[in-house]
Amino acid sequence: MDRELVGAVITSKNVNEFKVEDQALDRVKCGEFVVVNNTCGELVLAKINRILSTNALIRDKLGDVDELSNMLIYSKKILEKSAGFIANAKILGVIRDNGDNIKIESNVYPIKVLEKVYLADDDLLKKIFSKGSIEIGVLKTREYVKVKLRARPLCSIHFAILAMTGAGKSNTVAIITQQLLEKVKGLINIIIIDPHGEYVKSKNGEYSYFICKIRSNYHF
Repeated sequence: MDRELVGAVITSKNVNEFKVEDQALDRVKCGEFVVVNNTCGELVLAKINRILSTNALIRDKLGDVDELSNMLIYSKKILEKSAGFIANAKILGVIRDNGDNIKIESNVYPIKVLEKVYLADDDLLKKIFSKGSIEIGVLKTREYVKVKLRARPLCSIHFAILAMTGAGKSNTVAIITQQLLEKVKGLINIIIIDPHGEYVKSKNGEYSYFICKIRSNYHF
């Protein structure tokens, strides 16, 4: 499958991140997923976490006021032709694709400078993020790629939902709980301690009653 070219790697200081530059980055959103080959030829998945606007004519003169003043002699058209973007990409891991079974493993090889970087295609992202029965949303940069979790591993191990205030932790918990109740009804028991009343307004009447009953016996 042909992938859309994003740009080329300009620096790669370690095996965890790299920087990519190209004018095509003006069409790429922060949070987008990209792929690139490491020095071993393995396909690596990365996520763009920062995009900066830059200009080749003035990049090396940012600390020199006199040189920057001299830039005024260039026409606007020349400066625009030298404009571009630099993105920082966080490496998520090496893609191990065995048909329906796909894994992301730690990357241990660096990325070469000038290595081409491409957008990850929807089919690949669906293999990674859409395997499961518990749907919690879609990728921010790909509305056609659903994010799903597998119910059995979710209920078999400990897990935590961590994020900044307002990022959607409570909503995510509500969605996961709601779908677990609907899709594996009668097979699991869910207990939520809800002192702030965040989950009482659930659409599931049985769920709401259950939480209200718990809260009525909850004492501070």
